[in-house]
Amino acid sequence: MLYTPNTLTIDTHGNSQIGYPNPTTLIAGNASIDMHGTASINGLFMINNLSDFSIGNSSVNGALYVNNTSDGINLSGNTSINFNYAILQTITSAFPNLFNPINCYFQGQQQVMLNAVTLY
Repeated sequence: MLYTPNTLTIDTHGNSQIGYPNPTTLIAGNASIDMHGTASINGLFMINNLSDFSIGNSSVNGALYVNNTSDGINLSGNTSINFNYAILQTITSAFPNLFNPINCYFQGQQQVMLNAVTLY
């Protein structure tokens, strides 16, 4: 897990792999994410203010939670943001005091979402 109340800057090139084999949790007050090439991140992003999100041909596997975007989200090429329950379940298991599962239902089937506990 990476937590900063300040600014998180991620600038990847080539075939960067973040969160392999263990998914990562990135929590930041502010962030700028610029991914080039075919970079891939397995994990959960929780960001209050996202100033730049450009991911081209890269992918995020897990979930992205953002309160505010000042420059918007720039998706191009073969971009993908993929909800991945198995990755979120791994993160929940690793940090049981940080995330609480919430049971809900979709089309008659039980689903589980994550609720972050207060960080401050």
